[in-house]
Amino acid sequence: MIIEKSEYLPLSFSSLKAFSVSPLAFIHYKLHRSPPTESMKFGTRLHQAILEPDKFADEVVVYEGRRDKRSKEYQQFLTDNPRRGRHTPAEMRRIKLAFGRLQYHAAACELLEKCTHFERMLEFTRNGVPHRGIVDAHGDTFALDVKTAQQWDPDGSSEPRISQNILCKRRCTSTH
Repeated sequence: MIIEKSEYLPLSFSSLKAFSVSPLAFIHYKLHRSPPTESMKFGTRLHQAILEPDKFADEVVVYEGRRDKRSKEYQQFLTDNPRRGRHTPAEMRRIKLAFGRLQYHAAACELLEKCTHFERMLEFTRNGVPHRGIVDAHGDTFALDVKTAQQWDPDGSSEPRISQNILCKRRCTSTH
């Protein structure tokens, strides 16, 4: 079986992370994209709340009732909101909590205030190898990649500096 190199290019952070596990993990990653996990969906919505707040406001809706596809009320809700991100009140509280914690992170707020572009595709070739990825935000002299984490310890000390969802956001103001 001959495998075309073009099937594995361009490289991205995620594909290189898979390769760090094993060459087979890299091949599986490139050929068999997995559906997004609940954590990935949460991260996507949180990115949107932080970096694209207007889009978040337009695309997200909360359903207060029970999610029973047999109920007429829920069927009507699905019909009325076919392409919007549908969340429970608990999911929305989690997003707002994570979003709110950023207000206490002065350095992140300062960087985000200096950002000039958000959610921008970046493509380049280095040493003949094409690379591609999306930069969450960047300014004239820096780029940001927004991540969430349960605990984060940047210098390896025993106590986490910040815990429960490390974030950056575009404007340090509250969301809806």
